[in-house]
Amino acid sequence: MKYLLNKKYTSGFTVVELLIVIVVIGILSAVILVAYNGVQKNATLSVMKETLHSVATKMKLAGAQTETYISSFPSDIKVPEAVGIALTVVQSEKEFCINSTSQKYTDMQWSITQDGVLKAGLCAGAVIAESIIGNYNADSVATPQSNAGLAIGDGGGFKVTTNKDWTSLAVEWDAVADATKYDFQYRSSQTGTWYYTNKTEGTIGSATGGTAYTNNIPAGTTSYNWPIATIKPSSATHVYEYRVRPTVGGVAGAWYTAVLYPPTNATMPAPASLNVSISGDWAGLTVSWSGDVSSVPSHRYEFQYRNVTSGAPWYLTQVSNGQGGYATTNTNALYTGAIPGTTSSYSWPSADIKPTAGGHTYEYRIRAASTTLSGIYSPWTTTSLTTPANETLPSPTSLTVTQTNNWAGLDVAWTGDVSAVPQYRYEFQYRSSPTGTWYLTQISNGQGGYATTNANTLYTGMIPGTVSSYSWPSANIKPTAGGQTYEYRIRAVSGAITNTYGGWTTATLSR
Repeated sequence: MKYLLNKKYTSGFTVVELLIVIVVIGILSAVILVAYNGVQKNATLSVMKETLHSVATKMKLAGAQTETYISSFPSDIKVPEAVGIALTVVQSEKEFCINSTSQKYTDMQWSITQDGVLKAGLCAGAVIAESIIGNYNADSVATPQSNAGLAIGDGGGFKVTTNKDWTSLAVEWDAVADATKYDFQYRSSQTGTWYYTNKTEGTIGSATGGTAYTNNIPAGTTSYNWPIATIKPSSATHVYEYRVRPTVGGVAGAWYTAVLYPPTNATMPAPASLNVSISGDWAGLTVSWSGDVSSVPSHRYEFQYRNVTSGAPWYLTQVSNGQGGYATTNTNALYTGAIPGTTSSYSWPSADIKPTAGGHTYEYRIRAASTTLSGIYSPWTTTSLTTPANETLPSPTSLTVTQTNNWAGLDVAWTGDVSAVPQYRYEFQYRSSPTGTWYLTQISNGQGGYATTNANTLYTGMIPGTVSSYSWPSANIKPTAGGQTYEYRIRAVSGAITNTYGGWTTATLSR
């Protein structure tokens, strides 16, 4: 019996032993998980690199004939599920740079150029959002904060940059030992004449002949800045080339060159939204917009409209009074009509750039336009405005018609809020039988007879919108014999939009 009791108390695992087993299992699980994640990440990295090489090859094949590359991928390109790719803005159509990222592994960022050079990190240019394919990391698609020009030279550390407004120019290069001076030149195309730059203010005009040494940059200087310079692109079609060389021991060295391209419209951010609203009486117009377009060089806004219903062309709106009429092809009028870039809304208390007839639609659009680089614009952001439909406008809720002065006169009264009808007035009509012709009532003496199809008399017979009753001490728009019934109706009519009405409200009077 003693033996059995001793056996009972010495069998099984102790609590300490169980804890040790649990800890060991946890450690093994963590090691396995880390190893698995590492394998997955390495596999994704391999896929990313292989994808970049494959896509770069297809891009080169697509541009093999022209040696130029567009800002979109060939249509047959597909990418594995784990990664994404995107093209970026580059300096020349003869080059491209492709980013690859992963939403799962945000620290994996690789890129490749047309030369097949694969490197860790992303391209220097902004991402072209429309080119994104696959599981691209959205955090890498932010709107560029600057579209400053950048031209990297072919050696010697030569670099040319502008500020984001393209109003100034800066150049820099590596120092050369024992250099006694540096020559810096530019030309406005890659086939034009080279000129020396006036080093004091950067003006154009110094010929490459006898004024060369007047314009040399002294030894010991490896950068130069012109706060205001005309030796840079000022148009979307301009390309400027620059070069620098040292002189050592009286012998001029080799030129290092760099080509500066203006930004493209495709890289310009558009306003994110556009809202057009009308004042309650449809007299004035207010437009407002949102979105960061600060990377458009020295931007202001171009706002245009068109009458979609009539098929009219786009017109530029005059900012002073909201009048339209400037054709969009008139470049002189463009800047006269431009809205300052410091604003995000504009109002015209009275403007004819809005629908003024029932059922008409006007379309509006806005874009940021550069004032320092002509021909550089963001894409358009568009919205439209349609006059209210008659069925959406309110009617008077009741109409009461009573005779006065022993059937000599007539009183009418009505109730209901019709203030939603733009610049409303009231049209009051009658007819002498349930199937007869409706007539508009003359408000001066209550005489009837104006046909409702007569547009000229329509407004003559209107009752002002400021009243809710009207009386005629003597009127023939009422029953004149026993057994007769006259029918009456009233509606709110817009004084701002033609052919726009509320519904009819009807009443009868019998004798």
